Amino acid sequence: MTADLAEYRQGDLDPYNECRMMDAERRKMKKRMKKVMVLLMAAALAVPGQSLAGAAKMAVVNAQEQETKAVELQSEYFNMASRYEKVVYSKADHGFYLVKKGDPFYSNQQKFEVSFYDIDSNSYEQKTTILRAEDSFVNDEGIYYIKTENKRLANAIEQNGKTYRYDCNATLYEYVFETGETKEITLDSMKSTANFSGFINALGVDKKGRIYVANASDDLCLYDSTGKSLATAPYEGSILQFYGFDTVSGNFYYRGTYNWRYWGNDHDMASLMAGNVGEDNTLHLPEANLMMLYQSYFYERNKPAEMLNDKYLAVLNTFQSPNAITILDSNSYDYNDHTEQSTVINIIDSSVSVSSLNIANKDAIKFVALAGKSTYKNNFDVSSYGTRCALSEDEKSIYVKTDTNTLTQYSMEDRKKKVDIVTEHPVYSFWVDGDICRVVEKEEDQFYLETLDLKIPTTFEVQAPESMKVSESDKLICTTEGSCKMDYTYESSDPNIVSVDETGGLNAWKAGTATITITAETIGVTKQVTITVDGSQYEDAEVFSKVNLEGAASDNIHLPHYSSYYGSTTKSYLAQTADGGYQRAEYINDKIVVETYDSKLNLVSSKNVAAELPIFGGIYIGENYNYAVFGQMNKEESDECEVFRFVKYDKNWNRLAQCSVKGANTYIPFDAGGLSMTETDGKLYIHTCHEMYQSDDGYHHQANCSFVVNEEDMTLVDSYTGVMNLGEGYVSHSFMQLIRTDGEYIYRVDLGDAYPRGIAFTMTKTGDKLQDPSLYGSLFTIDGNTGYNYTGYSLTGLELSEEYYLVAGLGVEKLNDDQKNIFISSSRKAEPSGNRTWITNYVNGADVDVTTPKLVKITKNQFLLMWEEKASGKQNYTTKMMLMNADGSRTSKVYSAPLALSECQPICDTDGNVVWYVTDNGKPVIIKINPYCLEEVSKETGGSLEENTGGNNGGNTGGNTGGNTGGNISWGDGDIDWDWGFDPKPDNSDTDKTENTQTKPQKTIKVGKPKITLKRSKTKIQVQFKKVKNAKKYQIQYATNKKFKKAKSKTTTKLKYTIKGLKKNKKYYIRVRGVNGKKKGSWSAVKKK
Repeated sequence: MTADLAEYRQGDLDPYNECRMMDAERRKMKKRMKKVMVLLMAAALAVPGQSLAGAAKMAVVNAQEQETKAVELQSEYFNMASRYEKVVYSKADHGFYLVKKGDPFYSNQQKFEVSFYDIDSNSYEQKTTILRAEDSFVNDEGIYYIKTENKRLANAIEQNGKTYRYDCNATLYEYVFETGETKEITLDSMKSTANFSGFINALGVDKKGRIYVANASDDLCLYDSTGKSLATAPYEGSILQFYGFDTVSGNFYYRGTYNWRYWGNDHDMASLMAGNVGEDNTLHLPEANLMMLYQSYFYERNKPAEMLNDKYLAVLNTFQSPNAITILDSNSYDYNDHTEQSTVINIIDSSVSVSSLNIANKDAIKFVALAGKSTYKNNFDVSSYGTRCALSEDEKSIYVKTDTNTLTQYSMEDRKKKVDIVTEHPVYSFWVDGDICRVVEKEEDQFYLETLDLKIPTTFEVQAPESMKVSESDKLICTTEGSCKMDYTYESSDPNIVSVDETGGLNAWKAGTATITITAETIGVTKQVTITVDGSQYEDAEVFSKVNLEGAASDNIHLPHYSSYYGSTTKSYLAQTADGGYQRAEYINDKIVVETYDSKLNLVSSKNVAAELPIFGGIYIGENYNYAVFGQMNKEESDECEVFRFVKYDKNWNRLAQCSVKGANTYIPFDAGGLSMTETDGKLYIHTCHEMYQSDDGYHHQANCSFVVNEEDMTLVDSYTGVMNLGEGYVSHSFMQLIRTDGEYIYRVDLGDAYPRGIAFTMTKTGDKLQDPSLYGSLFTIDGNTGYNYTGYSLTGLELSEEYYLVAGLGVEKLNDDQKNIFISSSRKAEPSGNRTWITNYVNGADVDVTTPKLVKITKNQFLLMWEEKASGKQNYTTKMMLMNADGSRTSKVYSAPLALSECQPICDTDGNVVWYVTDNGKPVIIKINPYCLEEVSKETGGSLEENTGGNNGGNTGGNTGGNTGGNISWGDGDIDWDWGFDPKPDNSDTDKTENTQTKPQKTIKVGKPKITLKRSKTKIQVQFKKVKNAKKYQIQYATNKKFKKAKSKTTTKLKYTIKGLKKNKKYYIRVRGVNGKKKGSWSAVKKK
């Protein structure tokens, strides 16, 4: 699901900014659910992740209640594999009551096994077996179950628009956990419209002992604790499960159903609904959808809502991503307060926003927090049980599962984060008991129990290096006693000597001493450490050199010259050889010129590598092999034409193998953009662009495309050359492409002018399909009309530190600005967000030409940023240089030197020097600088110290500039399918565009008609059909009448689908049609079963 996910932390949601969320776990949702984004609208309250002033009072833990390591549990007892199964923690009995389904188990004849797990003895005891229950309800006191018997009435009764023909006599049983006794209550009879085999739909009991029974005649019956009938109310929808009862307000909450219409299709959603019992026991049933909890049949889960302390309703919404918890003050909530469910389609990022909690009184919402991720198996959430939250007894603190192995404590009063509690294994469910927390954990299929101390620490210890050497990185480690982990802030007295980022990461830049201040705001404790940096290794080092090489002539100085329209491929490359020398590879005069130099820069060898196809794409100097990419036009649009060729060479550039790609929806490869490559785990990743086959509108649209090649045998492993949206990595038009990897994820960025119009970002787990990114979005949007080719931007740098990604480029705040400036966009990989920090801040009219920057990775967490500047109309270039921390923050002054940059991306060699070469219509000149001696480089070359680069250095425009420049990022991984085969027409039809990138709507296509066959088994019908021409998915419609009144719909991309939950002995009419986007084919012939 999509989101504009600002850099908020778990629990930090802003009600006044639409906070749209997405997660990575929805990739497996059916194609019709692609790119769903949930909008927490104004229902979410502001929770700015700040520290807490003061700790909540907790009950004193018993002396024997010590923190324990996780102990293994018998998994068959604790695996809550269906909604019928429950686990109840008993503080008094010091253990858990476990309600498990028995065998056989039918919807109307249920069998349960009730057991008890004793924490002290780590033992299990079977308590009772329940047979032939028609429905059940579990609370802290026990398990209630009901049995019924129907008797036909002598005369039918007409009432509430229904005809009742049967009396239903019901008996309620309660098995009491504490005593082990079973109580029996005979209920006043209910009336039934038919002789249902399963008459009870839902059963519940509140704290007053009142009994709630929803039955198949669509009546809700209320009884007192003795079984006497108090009220009956008809309902039109469904009451399928009771979640909780509030005896103060009279509210009760249950699972109903809501038909969510999206792209003309029906989606069965489990819905949170509320009713009320008045003081006179009158039943009120608005039957309003308060929240869509999950999609029925596909993403079901156990116990998504529950009452906390008989006051608050906790609701876990796993339909939205990331999953979110909402805490509603039920005592003050008016059951008549409900608003309409909204759905908004975002054309830019192809996401869908839906409102979350549909109520008007936002004051009734006491807390909202993100709640970790869900993992599904057999369409059921197996990652957790319950609402992933617990309330302290004094109601001052709430604990939330915020990550796989993390519980987070928040203050209910000010909603601020207090501490994190880290568990040994992934959290499955947990209960707060005074100052301890009982955590049931699940690692794969094994369950554990861990008891954790919740007392907030009073101090912390810091592990820090006493000394570092220039260029080294290290990390501050803050520890506390017990399970609780606090957040810390860090500050360096001199970041030019030692810098520190928000994670405690340290970088040493130059000789000297710096003091790092560490503050735990939660407890108001501050500590300091002093670090001395040794720079002796650079005292006699050469800080700068410029050497003329005996190589082939070319002209790459001051390149690339981006027009802020289109990108271009790179032809100049430099790498260091294993013996400390250097290798130049450059595409010159239709061939690759390869020159090898020794460590003293003497030319050792030179060779020409033939270009194998007419269009050059790029070069990659890999760890074990070298690669070159070539392409050719495909004017006939033939799927047999080779359009891309990836060629593999050994380290001496001897040809070894190739991978050919034919067709690939490619008219012209590499057009209007660039090419970038990376490698990991034996795979070569190529990210580039192409002009595509002619669309029905007569144009060849341009977009990005990506490929994955097995390096060993040069087979194509994966590719994406289609047309969809950013949720599948597709960007149109894409005028520059960059790709990097950290071994765990593949990171791609594109400069887009339309969909999206901004810097597009995708993050895909290695091994996953290119079209299934774990995260995607726009780092920031770009001012201007959608589809207008001029963006004012160029994109030149993407690098990764251990915990951050950094993107560098050149751009403008407003489209009509005449002055461009350097920007950096960076964020933590674990908590990605969109932002844009301006490195230069020249104003319009400054008459300064700023060229595209070079972002150079000098160590795993240290970077050098370089760019050229000159006065407009002049040719005297000056190179600017500054050091940057792992998070992209500036850690040095800006220095200048009269050293030309070129198309060649600088590298960092084994001596720590930054190296590149330049040609100016002649032989190459190689330049080396020591990045830790920029001041000396500037002095030796006659440069200067630049205190100012156009105003407010390093200012951050993370707010709302140029449309929406920064601040929020749209992440996504929902699963709602877009079937556009084209880019919608931009709204600036009077602007100039090239023919190859102009956009117009595509003509419709004809979808074929399917033939279907049916197989029936009790409550299921399997529908099968053959593939239909032009159909991308199929809509299945079924009803109990041949006119399809009140028909239900399902959508699938497969050729076989099983409809579940049907009524026995009921005849169903079924038909199917193919769908391609908004185009729908004819219905199949109707068949019945």
